[in-house]
Amino acid sequence: MKSADFLVELWVEDMPVAVQLEAEFKLKEAVENLFGREKISGKFKKTFSSPRRIAVLFENVSRDIEEQKTAIKGPPDKISFDSEGKPSKVLEGFLSKYSADCADIRVRETDKGNYVFLEKTVPPRGSVEVIRENIALALEGIKFSKTMRWGAHSFPRPVRNILVMFGKKALKLDCFGIPSSQTSRGFMGENIKIESPALYEKNLKSSRILPDRKKRRDFFEEQLKDALQAPLHSKPSAELTEETSGICEYPRVLTGSFDEKFLKLPPEFLKVTLEFHQKCFAVYDKKGMVNQFIFVVDGVSENAREIGANYERCVTARFEDTKFFWENDRKKKLVEYYDDLKHVNYMGKFSTLYEKAERVTRDASELAKVYCPEEEKDVAKIAKLLYCDIVTKIVGEFPELHGIAGQYLGMGVTDDPDELPVGSHTLRDAVTLETLNNVSAVCGLAERLNTLKSFFFADMIPSTSKDPYGLRRVADGAVRILAETEGIDFKLPEIFTVVFDDVEKAVSEQVRNFLKERFKLYLVKEGIPADIANMTETKFDIPKEARSLSVAISEARGKQEEAFSHIAEAAKRIRNILKQAEKLKIEPAAVNKELLAEAEEKKLFDIASSLRSEIESYMNEKKYKQALMSLVTVKEPLDLFFEKIMVMDRDESLRDNRLGLLRDIDRLLSSFGRFDILNAMASDGGAERMLE
Repeated sequence: MKSADFLVELWVEDMPVAVQLEAEFKLKEAVENLFGREKISGKFKKTFSSPRRIAVLFENVSRDIEEQKTAIKGPPDKISFDSEGKPSKVLEGFLSKYSADCADIRVRETDKGNYVFLEKTVPPRGSVEVIRENIALALEGIKFSKTMRWGAHSFPRPVRNILVMFGKKALKLDCFGIPSSQTSRGFMGENIKIESPALYEKNLKSSRILPDRKKRRDFFEEQLKDALQAPLHSKPSAELTEETSGICEYPRVLTGSFDEKFLKLPPEFLKVTLEFHQKCFAVYDKKGMVNQFIFVVDGVSENAREIGANYERCVTARFEDTKFFWENDRKKKLVEYYDDLKHVNYMGKFSTLYEKAERVTRDASELAKVYCPEEEKDVAKIAKLLYCDIVTKIVGEFPELHGIAGQYLGMGVTDDPDELPVGSHTLRDAVTLETLNNVSAVCGLAERLNTLKSFFFADMIPSTSKDPYGLRRVADGAVRILAETEGIDFKLPEIFTVVFDDVEKAVSEQVRNFLKERFKLYLVKEGIPADIANMTETKFDIPKEARSLSVAISEARGKQEEAFSHIAEAAKRIRNILKQAEKLKIEPAAVNKELLAEAEEKKLFDIASSLRSEIESYMNEKKYKQALMSLVTVKEPLDLFFEKIMVMDRDESLRDNRLGLLRDIDRLLSSFGRFDILNAMASDGGAERMLE
């Protein structure tokens, strides 16, 4: 069958980076659905996206659509005809829907009775005509999470040019209220001839446009490396690199400079100003930041010098603002900003930020008494200063500097012993979680839990699709503190008793469940299979132990996958039997060894008895791998028990004794979590099943 390549390109007004990937996926999906519906064969090749275009390429698309015979199921025959055998109104409506008549109707027998079927033969058609007739409807019907409207049309941004190519031919059609074009468009809207779909990238590249997202990012990163001579280098974040390559179609890296006097400002201030607000890249040498920066332009410009001068003027103006705010903020001690928190309104349980700060200080001090009593004074000091920099001018202008600005305000500004010790990053770490020590962990945890408490108290809870207050990020920070602080084994019951003593139990339960779900997602992101993350959620009261146990189970299952499969199936079976007994109001008895009549139940009892103390000892010493390897020895006797023994025996004493034995086995397995929900044959996590 003859075939050709197929291309659809939409040239639009500038799209945000976040929309481009969605647009790629939705365009591909729309074309695939059209091909599937019209029986057009073809193979997806590639998608493209940039600020001003999205495109999709298919290869080996059939030029002809073969004859098709279809059978469409209609209503039951008993309501399709009247008593005289004439079509009923139900059947007439069905025929009208498909523009058919009674000659095309057949009655067929199905497993649910006799039904009317409409049999139609669709003659061979040309793919070009079918695409021309249907592609506009397919493209205009794409739904996005956020759209703009112009006239009767909607899309993430207004569509200004449409190119649809089948082979070397550009199809004529109307879509989004405009006629299709014979060409693509360039940076300034100039026409670019596309010789064929297969040459789409090559033709655009000759006009300095890189439509492939990954190739454009690689090209950009290579330029970043070449822009600086050693020892100069840049440390761009992945997010900034992705965003910068996403706002250009042909990124070109240039360098600028600023006055050395600004290097007296904290380097984080300069970095935030450059990266977050100017989308430029800071430059460093072996000693630290230097008075240079990297900026990016789209395409090749003849007036690069003028562009560079404009960037330098903007950066200088920004730095002057930063310098002004910082010099004014430094006129006061950090602690002197504390009372200003009374004028900052807050949402939820706390009416002001001052009220919340008081509570955080109190909770952090109480938690310090439990987990790090020797550092209680430091915890109280840091907790009280935690929010002070929020009311400074520098953080008001650059919110990203919260914690960092406070750290600098408390370092070396005065010789007051109440200020932070020089060189200490504890205040900063409590906010940013860059590193975790006992003080920053306790303060950071108290702060995040009070944030969650306040919003959950006011029923401002994240939904599946919406999280306007960033509470998932707050919870993720709390989870990281709970799971990764080396010097402390946090216990949730103790923590919640302290932090949630001023709200109803329902609120604390909601927060706890929210944290548990985020903890499971945290484990999956750490490489733990999703079923193991679900299995160990019963151990969430001590998150660090739950994390270590999850890692051990994952590794042990990799070595003993078959044994784990049998144990998991047995655990499910045990739980089901115990649930059945509970429904029948049968109480398992304490195991009486004298009533163990069969060899299989005796062997299971003996192994379980010996394992109990052994596993308990390993678990107390946190030797989880050894405990799991010991557990594997129960596989064979469990298999034999279920193969040979009837648990629900007519003899009630035997039945209750065997139920008691299974209850003991269930408790043994529960030492590791919910074994009965473990999918032991799945070696990967299935993180896609976890909700964000």
